[in-house]
Amino acid sequence: MARPDHSKEDFRNKSKVGADFRKHNLYMARFEFSNFPNSDFSAASAKQCCFIRANLAGSNFTGANLYGANFGGADLRGVNFRSAILHHVNFENALIHDANFTSASIKMCKKLKLSNDQLEQIEQIKKLQREVSAKDLEVRKSSPEYQEKKLNSILKKPWVEAIRDEREKGGGIVIVLKYGYEFLDGLASNIQSFETVDSAQAGTTKKSVNQIS
Repeated sequence: MARPDHSKEDFRNKSKVGADFRKHNLYMARFEFSNFPNSDFSAASAKQCCFIRANLAGSNFTGANLYGANFGGADLRGVNFRSAILHHVNFENALIHDANFTSASIKMCKKLKLSNDQLEQIEQIKKLQREVSAKDLEVRKSSPEYQEKKLNSILKKPWVEAIRDEREKGGGIVIVLKYGYEFLDGLASNIQSFETVDSAQAGTTKKSVNQIS
């Protein structure tokens, strides 16, 4: 379904509480001095949109693309910018008290001055996301598909002869190198056991083995 198209439309000085612009195309639309508090702009495409001096307090811009938009002097108190694209967006003299900028692209914003509370909120969300990502990675690594893929990639190395996965028996992942190769671990052996597939992968790199002349 195509987005409702309001590109380059003139909303200057217009007023509506709780307006619905969700997923609308607002490219270069003009909202100067307008009154649209508590409105829904979520997932809208509002690139280069002009909101100078607009009252947007309490509105929702979650996931909106606001590339190059201008919020100069706008009332953005309590606005939700979560996950919004804010590249080159101007916030000069805008009121941003209690606005939510978590997961939004704020590094390339202009004149955005966040409070300590807002900065702390952003860092807390980032920390939580890192923890979730780490847990997801551990779950993925423990899956049979991941394990098999890693073991197959090790077996394809030209110096690896065989792999024996003895972890179910309380052992490790036994790697046997082909004749003429040995591990660079000081033991001068072509057989070595590893605890995990990741350590086996790292322990069988080209730098980890030596070709015997």
